[in-house]
Amino acid sequence: LRWHEPDDTLLYSLYSHETILEVDIETGEALRLFGHHPGAWSFDPSGSAFWWQHGGHYTSAGTLLTSSYRAQEDTELVVREYELDPDQQTLHEIWSFGVGKGIEGEYMGEAHRLPGGNTLHNYGSNPRLREVQPDGTVVWDVIWEGGGAWELGRTTPLSDLYAFAP
Repeated sequence: LRWHEPDDTLLYSLYSHETILEVDIETGEALRLFGHHPGAWSFDPSGSAFWWQHGGHYTSAGTLLTSSYRAQEDTELVVREYELDPDQQTLHEIWSFGVGKGIEGEYMGEAHRLPGGNTLHNYGSNPRLREVQPDGTVVWDVIWEGGGAWELGRTTPLSDLYAFAP
C-alpha cells in the first residue's frame, strides 16, 4: 500500500490478482485498475505486463514503478516502469531492468527510484539488494548468504543515516 501525496490517493498492489488499484482517500472510490483484473488498463507492449507485482507506486515523474515477475509462469524478478496513457487506458513500458538476469524470488520485492535517478531493487524472498543506473549498469549488489533463511520484505531508502544518531 503506497500513499501518493500529490493526489491524495493510495496504490494497493493486489499481487494475487496481478493488479494495482488506485483509490481516492477522501471518497474511497476506486479510480483506476492497472493489470489483469477485468476493466484494468492494458500493457504496451503486451509482453511488458507485470505479474505477482509488489510495491507499485508513482515516481516523482508521474510514472508507475513496480517489482514484478518477468512473465506469468516465471519467477525471475524484474523492475518495470510505465508511462500512463489515460486516453487509451494503457501502461506504456518505458524502462525495465532484470530481464534475462536470472535472479529469481518466490515473493515480495519492491523497487525505489532514488533521488539521483538510480533504482534500488529489493528481491524479497531472495535476500538480495541492487542499485542500478538508468542504463542498466549495476552500481552495487548485496547478497545475504543463507538461502531461504533470509527475506528482505520491505526496504526504505535513507539519504542520511547520521540524521538518526543521538
